[in-house]
Amino acid sequence: MVSIGKSNYVVKPEQISYDTVMATITLTAQAKINLHLEITGLRDDGFHTINSIFQLVSLADLIKISTKKDTGFYSLKGNFNFPREHNLITKALKLFREVTGLHDGVEIECIKKIPAGAGLGGGSSDAASVLKGLNLLFNAGLSSKEMAEAGSTLGSDIPFFFGTGTAVVMGRGEEVKGIETLWDLPVVIIDTGIHVSTQEAYRKFDEYSNHSPAKIGALEDEYRKKPSLWPFYNDFFTVLDLEDPVYRNCINRLKSFGALYSAISGSGSAVFGIFSDGKGAAAAAGALEKEFKGVHKGKMLAIPPKAVYNSDNN
Repeated sequence: MVSIGKSNYVVKPEQISYDTVMATITLTAQAKINLHLEITGLRDDGFHTINSIFQLVSLADLIKISTKKDTGFYSLKGNFNFPREHNLITKALKLFREVTGLHDGVEIECIKKIPAGAGLGGGSSDAASVLKGLNLLFNAGLSSKEMAEAGSTLGSDIPFFFGTGTAVVMGRGEEVKGIETLWDLPVVIIDTGIHVSTQEAYRKFDEYSNHSPAKIGALEDEYRKKPSLWPFYNDFFTVLDLEDPVYRNCINRLKSFGALYSAISGSGSAVFGIFSDGKGAAAAAGALEKEFKGVHKGKMLAIPPKAVYNSDNN
């Protein structure tokens, strides 16, 4: 089940002749944070089920896709050290070509700002943005729902990035119910510099956690409360906290600066804090930059920014 909000992406109305015109589209691939993440079970196929709230935030990678005249051509540029054939961007392009039958040449550039292995969904968001960008650039006509369902074969988090800014997410991540974003608040994200494998985090949870779910109400109802009253939690914290005190330290430091709510995102290792105003968030970010590898001050988003179309490839 994928409940998708109205798309904010607009196709250029003119028909493009790719034999004669070079075209470029630029998109931002937003990060997400998990306001709540409960692991609810283990399926027969080895995937875990979750009950979570995903929230889009302003931290983002930059994706630039350009057409090339040579059929089948593909070039990937970016500031990341990851084999091209295993990169989700490459897999998204391959999936798009399989679904649409379009094999026009493309060059993709990705400027990474979302830290890898931090539980912020950077790879999944990149893949979703590539699918969106290719769909627009080649006027393929795929709906958000079609792209979300296709993208779910590449990664459990990908469907979320085709919807609204806030969603209740269940199943293995493919069941996305978009809800109204009620809180447009500043967010401070701490990059602890630790790379956490999601698969390994789940393995450790299964091995070490004596899971007894906290009793809270329906997530959408709890989300409507003030953030300072949220009963939310992240099940991975119990595992990660056993191995490294940095997570508890980050949460405590964020709260000491006035964060209304603070938690680990995803399976770690990023930690975030939600603040009531920009002044408090700025003060926290300024102080924490001296203590941790990377600190980002941004905000919660209700909708993703629009793509930018540049027909002159400038």
